[in-house]
Amino acid sequence: MTNSKKSLDGKYFFNDQEIPKEEVSRFLSEHPDGTLNLMVDEKAPFEAFVYLADLAKVNREGRFVISTKAAAPQN
Repeated sequence: MTNSKKSLDGKYFFNDQEIPKEEVSRFLSEHPDGTLNLMVDEKAPFEAFVYLADLAKVNREGRFVISTKAAAPQN
């Protein structure tokens, strides 16, 4: 699963590793098999979500998941 999140301060992350906005599209292209799981800060601008959703249309055939909380670790 590709866990991508957008923070309130305009940063994008993958598994807690920051990815510059300019590299998000390339990153998604390089990881085509994972599920894109969007976790967007509730106070982040809506445009941040739209940007990632638009990238999902191009790089994931429109497939992505929206999470309201990080998933609990599985044992």
